[in-house]
Amino acid sequence: MTAKLPDLTAILRLRPLRAASLAMALGAFAMTADAATAPQKYKEWTVQCMAESACIAHLDRAGVQILVGRTKANMPVRMAFRIPASAKTGQPVALRLNDGWQAGLRTGKCMKAFCEVGVAEKATDIAIAALSRNTGGLIAYQVKDRILLVAFPLDGFSEALNQVKK
Repeated sequence: MTAKLPDLTAILRLRPLRAASLAMALGAFAMTADAATAPQKYKEWTVQCMAESACIAHLDRAGVQILVGRTKANMPVRMAFRIPASAKTGQPVALRLNDGWQAGLRTGKCMKAFCEVGVAEKATDIAIAALSRNTGGLIAYQVKDRILLVAFPLDGFSEALNQVKK
């Protein structure tokens, strides 16, 4: 059974320090939870805006959170995954989408509640395009002596991404 990651919407509403750590994961420090708008749902995805043109689309599932967003209007859109902290730093992470597109990633920094799996800035547009043309995918990573496979839907991803890019 996969670990349940904290609900991002609740973190943004209730924990300003955690919202700041989310901003750091996406590569900036400019967002605060005090300026957050009400979450908007796009099928399986939620969009949370901290300020004008500073939005994050996210999908929260047991075993994985997918974050796509930017912190300022002129900043590029960035992408990251969060997996349970028990995955450990430096471990390989595999991403595979319905059409067969796949990417090899690595677990980055781990904190008490989760490990970050970032997508390189130069590869973000490629990954986002792949997610946009699919309906779902799998992420696989190792926890202790087990390989965990976590399926995730992409229903609503394109609509959520459009809101992030506004």
